Amino acid sequence: MSNFAIDGDELIFIGEFPKNDIEAKVLVLEKWDILRETSVWRGLGGSTCAFCMLHKDCNGCPIFLVTKEKSCYKTPFYEYRVAVYTKSEVVMKLANDMYELVANLVIEEEE
Repeated sequence: MSNFAIDGDELIFIGEFPKNDIEAKVLVLEKWDILRETSVWRGLGGSTCAFCMLHKDCNGCPIFLVTKEKSCYKTPFYEYRVAVYTKSEVVMKLANDMYELVANLVIEEEE
C-alpha cells in the first residue's frame, strides 16, 4: 500500500511519520518514484518529504549534508518544480535525477 495519494493535481502524504533517516529515505524514494510517473504540481515540498518531516530546519537532513544547501536548493528538485509548472518535457528526467540522488545517499543506522 502506498504512503501517498494523488488528489487531482496534488500529492498527499498519508503514511506513518518516519522514525529515522532510514525509514525517511524509503518514503522519499517512494515519493520520487511516484513523481517519475505523474506530473502533479502541488504537494511537492516539505509536506510530502519525509526528510523534511524529521529535519524541519534542514540540519541533519541527508540531502543537506551532501549539498550544504537548505530546502534542497541546487538539487534536481528546484528544476523539477519549474518544469512541472511550465509543463516542460524534462519533468520525468528531473524526477528520475532526484530519485537517483536520494537512492545514492548513504545513511548510517542510528545506535
